[in-house]
Amino acid sequence: MRKTRKVTIPGGYLDRLRLQSIEAASRGNVPRAMDLAKRYHARRPNDVGVLNRLACMHIDQGDWAGFLKYGRRSYNLEPKNKHLDILVKAYFKLGRYQQGLEFCREELKRRSLLKWCLEPRVLIRLCRAIVRAKRSLLAQEKLERERLEAEREEQLATAAVPTVEAPPARPEPTPSQIKVEAPAWPDGSPPEVCITCEVDTSDLARELACEDSPSHSEQMRTLTPTDVYLKHEGLAERFLSEFQTLNVTVDFKGSHDGFADYLGVGIYFEADTPDQDDGVLEAWINIETGVVVEFPPDALLRLEPRGSEDVSPARPMTSEEIVQLAATAVRKASPWVEDRLHHALEQVQHRVNSEYAEIQEQFAADWDSLVASPVPDSADRDEVLPIALAERIHRRDAAARRMAEEHHVKVKLQSAELRRIRLPVMLCTLKVTRKQASHRFTVTWNPLTKRFDPVSCSRCRMDAYAIGASNSGELLCGRCVKHR
Repeated sequence: MRKTRKVTIPGGYLDRLRLQSIEAASRGNVPRAMDLAKRYHARRPNDVGVLNRLACMHIDQGDWAGFLKYGRRSYNLEPKNKHLDILVKAYFKLGRYQQGLEFCREELKRRSLLKWCLEPRVLIRLCRAIVRAKRSLLAQEKLERERLEAEREEQLATAAVPTVEAPPARPEPTPSQIKVEAPAWPDGSPPEVCITCEVDTSDLARELACEDSPSHSEQMRTLTPTDVYLKHEGLAERFLSEFQTLNVTVDFKGSHDGFADYLGVGIYFEADTPDQDDGVLEAWINIETGVVVEFPPDALLRLEPRGSEDVSPARPMTSEEIVQLAATAVRKASPWVEDRLHHALEQVQHRVNSEYAEIQEQFAADWDSLVASPVPDSADRDEVLPIALAERIHRRDAAARRMAEEHHVKVKLQSAELRRIRLPVMLCTLKVTRKQASHRFTVTWNPLTKRFDPVSCSRCRMDAYAIGASNSGELLCGRCVKHR
């Protein structure tokens, strides 16, 4: 019998990655060593040795932000006193005094009184770092106030209209000639920060290209869960409660037992925000239908290799099909990643709101100074002020757009691991009627998620629980039905 093994993360392959990274670093090829170490880190995100090596290589390149990213994660997994000084130094080098202050305070709280008696030097170093961080924050705030005052004085100087000669005396205006007061500076709303996910399956494609077998699916261990209960009754009512019908009529025609193959794709995601750690999640794509689901962690505890004779053999797949399925799973799982990064996005949005409030305050002060400045003619004033107001609003909105682009969160998604499950399911037949045309298709009731798999939109390829159709009978999601 042929031995089976995993495709993407055999132990030997990971050992080669780690050793090749060390060898490349010893030869002075630091970019190559960093690339190999990051690929290893994508598969083993909690390996402290590789995290320390990545942090050291970033220091050698002068990249303190990269060092802080990997060094802080390594310290969280395995705290060591000798790493405290370099972490505090990284915060100060990057000008992140507030984060450095919070880090030192957390370290003070983490240690007990007995530990402080045994480590007096660590206590002294942390207290010195806290004092230095507070002084740096005060100096930073002072410089920021001076900069704002200088900009405000410059705006006042440029807004003032120079008077070359005194204007001719004019009679006092009558009450009917008095003009309406200048409009106040309008309030605006800060721009919303958004997330863009970039899918990268190049590592997986390179790994599969190195394999000798043309059918890589035969080398993956296909697992089957034990004691799976298939629900036969009540599926029609369950379908009506889970799915929403749009511009079609859907009839439930029946169900029968079957099997469905799911490819599990481990996803490693990395956001370009300084406060967000890397993360890992797993998405399962139905090989036949292409829809993606997320299995509960407790549903995968009881798995065993396929060996039962009554289970039909899994469909073989080539390396190109595996890469395509993995890329589809990663792309469809991007909303899950955005949900995981919700807290980090809120922090970025909070910074954007603060910066926008400063911009709003500066433009409001500039506008008030312009309104208060003397003008030669009241009639000209009424003509000039609306134009000046529109021009300043346009400049403020342009500054807000530039700020939103600078804080745009970019996330890199990589496929990290592959698994495969041969799962007993219920295959339910549906009849979809749109005008005079009718079509039949099948949906899968999944016993691990205890709900139906969604359907895949034929236009945008995203999964949804809303069923619609085009005039030609193609299945559409709610967004495509609305904008078709």
